[in-house]
Amino acid sequence: MKKAVFLDRDGTLIIDLPYNADPEKIYPVEKAFDALKHLQKLGFTLVVVTNQSGVARGFYSSESMDKFNRQMAKIFLQENVSFAGLYSCIHSPDDSCGCRKPAPGMILQAAKELDICVSESWMIGDKISDVQAGIAAGCKDSILISKERPETYSGNFLTAPSLWQASQMLYSDV
Repeated sequence: MKKAVFLDRDGTLIIDLPYNADPEKIYPVEKAFDALKHLQKLGFTLVVVTNQSGVARGFYSSESMDKFNRQMAKIFLQENVSFAGLYSCIHSPDDSCGCRKPAPGMILQAAKELDICVSESWMIGDKISDVQAGIAAGCKDSILISKERPETYSGNFLTAPSLWQASQMLYSDV
């Protein structure tokens, strides 16, 4: 089984422009390519898990979201960063689905489909719901990208001020 880093999309990999489905407006965060290349060198499989309630809210179609995701993956691939999978929850927060973070559904689905050992994998995201999903799935650890640790959640997770710095916290047991 593989070890992976599960990554949130908006605010973690790319600049968060609310309800953005325009493939011309994909802006990777600072040092995103370097951070992900580092993780790949450590032997991690990269998997994107993203809440996209804009579909359920009618802001854009699932086809538009898919086009956006394909363009984002293409931009990263041009920099020698590849994602083994890209999983999107298109439900609204009121839908009570099992895939919308903080639920672990997307992580568990990816683990099953991609032969990933969750207990040897990490979750990195910029929202508490991201780290909660990693914890609920049984990830080795989760990292919240934040300048400071929020007082509202006291779970067991790490913090880093950027994706680059988060990538430097991971290590390989190989």
